[in-house]
Amino acid sequence: MYISKKVFVIIAALIMISLSGIGVYAAANQSSSTKTTLQACVKKNGTMRLLLPAASGTNKGQKPTAPSCDKTEQLISWNVVGPKGDKGDTGAVGPAGQPGERGAVGAVGPAGAAGPKGDKGSTGNTGSAGPVGAAGPKGDKGDTGGIGPAGPVGATGPKGDKGDTGDIGPAGPVGATGLKGDKGDTGAIGPVGPVGPVGPVGATGLKGDKGDGNRTLTALVLPDGSVFAGTGFTTTKSGGTIVITFDTNGTLFMPLVSFGGQETGWNYNAEGDLVVYVVPTPGANGFGVAAIEVK
Repeated sequence: MYISKKVFVIIAALIMISLSGIGVYAAANQSSSTKTTLQACVKKNGTMRLLLPAASGTNKGQKPTAPSCDKTEQLISWNVVGPKGDKGDTGAVGPAGQPGERGAVGAVGPAGAAGPKGDKGSTGNTGSAGPVGAAGPKGDKGDTGGIGPAGPVGATGPKGDKGDTGDIGPAGPVGATGLKGDKGDTGAIGPVGPVGPVGPVGATGLKGDKGDGNRTLTALVLPDGSVFAGTGFTTTKSGGTIVITFDTNGTLFMPLVSFGGQETGWNYNAEGDLVVYVVPTPGANGFGVAAIEVK
């Protein structure tokens, strides 16, 4: 069945306007008829006429007359009662009305329903303190609070005991050679160090002429403590320190360590030999030690 858009809009408007009348009609006939569908005939210009339910025959055996439309009309139908809808939301409370004039006192009526809750009143004056109540039971331990701000620095405490001597740190770079200082007093002879292995005897050189200058003994040593070049000395290794012992026979010599090693001390043993303690510089290929005679 085809209905133009214009006719459909008109029909919808007419249906909405006539709902009240239809409702009255349906209520009046509800007890005598179970029909819940209404029908109407609509012309192309939008004119609509409602078809009443078929009336039952007046004579026994006579069939009721069925409603019908003219050829120029279109038959439409709709349900009077639809399915029960969902419960709607509670409407908002309306604003309070203006108070009217006071009327005459009437008879006491029945108790009315409770009114809406009024607005909160202003805070009253503080009352006098009541008596102290009994102590309640101990509550559960609360969560640990966050770390608070740092407090002020306290007074300096007493000086602590001297700590143990730390390990010897790595040797620093060799500084520039300083000016020669005055000859110091001869120090006490230190303890005898362990005797190192005897190196191979070199070939005897030609005897040179007696010189007037100072003698110099030179040793070139590798980082593992082995001898690279030189004679008249021995080497031993103790931990990270290499010990070079020059055969000076009681003659006073002063040591000088070249780049590649850091001197950590020197002394004379019981035989009068010069003993020099050197820590190799990390990454260096070796170092040299010169013992210069002091006259």
